[in-house]
Amino acid sequence: MKIEKSKGTTTTEKFLSELCESTFLSMWSYPNVFRSTGKNSEPRELCDLMVVFGNHIILFSDKEISYPTTVDDQTNWTRWFRKAVYKSAKQLWVNQQRIHRQPENVFIDRLCKKPFPYPLPKPENAIFHLVVIANGAGDFLRNHPDNETGSLIINTDSIGKDGHAFPFAIGDLNPDKNFVHVLNEDSLKIVMKARDTISDFVHYLEKKEEFLRSGKKIFLTGEEDLLALYLKNVNDDGEHDFVFSDEEFGNKEPDCIFFTQGFWDDFQKHPQRKAQIQADKVSYFWDYLIEKFNEHAMAGTQYFKSSGGVQDSEQILRFLAAEPRYSRRYLSELLFSILESTPRDQRRVCFYQSIGTPETGFVFLLLPTSDDLDFSVEEYRTLRINMLHAACMAAKTMVPELKHFVGVATETDMTRKNRSEDACYYDAARWNDDLEQEALELRKELALFQKPREVPISISEYPELPPLPKNPRNKPCVCGSGKKYKKCCYGRL
Repeated sequence: MKIEKSKGTTTTEKFLSELCESTFLSMWSYPNVFRSTGKNSEPRELCDLMVVFGNHIILFSDKEISYPTTVDDQTNWTRWFRKAVYKSAKQLWVNQQRIHRQPENVFIDRLCKKPFPYPLPKPENAIFHLVVIANGAGDFLRNHPDNETGSLIINTDSIGKDGHAFPFAIGDLNPDKNFVHVLNEDSLKIVMKARDTISDFVHYLEKKEEFLRSGKKIFLTGEEDLLALYLKNVNDDGEHDFVFSDEEFGNKEPDCIFFTQGFWDDFQKHPQRKAQIQADKVSYFWDYLIEKFNEHAMAGTQYFKSSGGVQDSEQILRFLAAEPRYSRRYLSELLFSILESTPRDQRRVCFYQSIGTPETGFVFLLLPTSDDLDFSVEEYRTLRINMLHAACMAAKTMVPELKHFVGVATETDMTRKNRSEDACYYDAARWNDDLEQEALELRKELALFQKPREVPISISEYPELPPLPKNPRNKPCVCGSGKKYKKCCYGRL
């Protein structure tokens, strides 16, 4: 099945579509989804953009409402808030329930002829995230005395429709319903650039919701400052979270949190943050690889097509896309490393245990080209996909606790221009003694992982800073903050 989806109709919808597709990638991001309302009724739009990834469903509502310019500032804010923010939130709450009740009644075209290309999660498993993009007040926000960034203020004292009296401040629109994340074009770009994988983005939304509904009094001058607070700290499980060090608050959990403007700028200037951005550049090769598979799956131009069609492809590619950004960095480095170090006429098999998806392993196979093996292209591709499947089974014998194996295969020739790739998924959850014996025989017959070499790895999201120079501790920091170096950029974020 060829998947043809909308690119958005308005300028802001097109911007949202492009931004989401680069973050969530094309297989999981769908602008302008509709529901059928019956034979004699017009179809109704469910949201401006919908992302479906595993059990997670993200609904975006995008509104461009001109900010009023009457002499009464309070009236201007109230009118804009109710049209641009609260009205959109109400629509998302209603349509969330419609999708929950009828997940099969979701279409990617206005005529409701093209059903959503793969099954939505079962209602009891679906996890909804609601995001309102409220545009039209950017210039007024930048001129606000408490905010020069153009981002909406965060204030947990603002609760409910009638409780949002403080201009440009957003809190909890309805504590009895799903939390609604309210952004505008400026803050949306910042968040999606910093959390530009589906795993990283969803985790931020979940931790933000938990934090803002924790009962604490919280005031920040913009979404970007909240994001910096999240990115700067990790909890006991090593996850980014809204936690505070004992050095800042002692052993007592703070009840009131107030951050002045500039927290995000200070975070962005930190040498470790700059080093992270530089180190992550290689990780986008992983995104490119996923999109190459996505392109063929959505166009129906795959070399091998399983009986499940795009639904099977989506399942395989979802494992690849579930990896967070720092994991994609290592995966890309690993692929480049084995491509560069493997001679053109040799085969190579590598295994890597996933960071982003529990109980999952990746198997990479490099096989000399069809010309080098004196095979036809068809014979070569068939050999390669069968060997990749066998390699996934062989990997199970080495790490029996894993239940999912995803294989990726390509040619060994690093200089090859017309490169091809294959991918497969092996479900090892129902492993038994017969499969174990078959896998061991394949491992021996095909010489797979005969003398495996384990290479311990250590992945640091924020690269370490170089050693401290001689006697700089009390000198001004090189970042220009005016603080002493020992109190500013020296050490971890």
